[in-house]
Amino acid sequence: MDALPEELLSQIVSHVEQQQGLVGLCRMNRRLNRIATPVLYAQYQTSYGSIPSHYLTTLIRRPELASRVKSLRWDYSTLAKHRISVFDSNDLQHTLRAFEYPVSTFAARCAESMETAQENGELTDAFFTTVLLHTPNLEEIEIIDKWYGDDVRSTRRWLDPIRMKVPHGFHHLKSASVTMACMQFDDVIILMHLPSLRRLQLCNLVEPEVRPVGLGIPPQPFSNVDDLSFRSCRLNWKTVAWTMAPCKVLRRFSYVSFNLALLRLSIPSDLQDLKKTLDKHSADLEYLDIEVDVLVSNGEDHGEFESFAGYPQLKHQRVWLNPFKPYRELGLLTP
Repeated sequence: MDALPEELLSQIVSHVEQQQGLVGLCRMNRRLNRIATPVLYAQYQTSYGSIPSHYLTTLIRRPELASRVKSLRWDYSTLAKHRISVFDSNDLQHTLRAFEYPVSTFAARCAESMETAQENGELTDAFFTTVLLHTPNLEEIEIIDKWYGDDVRSTRRWLDPIRMKVPHGFHHLKSASVTMACMQFDDVIILMHLPSLRRLQLCNLVEPEVRPVGLGIPPQPFSNVDDLSFRSCRLNWKTVAWTMAPCKVLRRFSYVSFNLALLRLSIPSDLQDLKKTLDKHSADLEYLDIEVDVLVSNGEDHGEFESFAGYPQLKHQRVWLNPFKPYRELGLLTP
């Protein structure tokens, strides 16, 4: 291996997908450490089991590695509280408090959360916000937040740097996947305002109970997002249409339900409302995947979509309607 040129070693290392394998390469010798370390930091997943504080400390101390980060998968539910609070974070807090304005606007709040956080979701959110402050070349984020009991506002702190474009503009972020029941539609719009964003996946999003869904006139198209998908969301079709409205061009659309207990059941008129919204993008849609649970009574037609024959670019189409009949299915539900 010592005889191989570094260009060839770099190509080999770039194909190693497992983080533990990359860690092993980094520990073999100085040469492999120099080659594998940038690859190791290009992607980070909390499910790998590494301690987020160590990762964060490295990003802060070594900006050249922070600039290498392309992909983040931050799963709040896999970060048990003892795994991120047993370390001494005084040095990290001190570093965050030392940032000057405007970075200090977010960094100081993150340091305070690390010191006083009572809930796991709030603490992990402070860590994730700190990561975003130090990754100017980030291209892909995936946030999975299932800590529904934590404070709603605190679990949205990570959106503030994106909204304010501080300390960098997130000019390279192309894909965002958010699994978060407490996320609101104003938050979605913050992401859609990023010119670089092309793909947006929303999971477990529910209609806010505190304020009405009367969203008024949908916004005019402004977003470059052309791949929009919903997974296990509890939304009515007016809300879905309102979320689609910012897209200037929509090439891929997906709405797939998985669990009747989590979803708002549709009625036949909802299907036609959705079709009218999709018709606005008929000239550009290439991929269409819809699976919904439709509430029907005994003997009632569960509705249907009109033809998609007028969609010239459509290459994939899957429309699956699952009729939900209360007189039959309700007897199967757990009391």
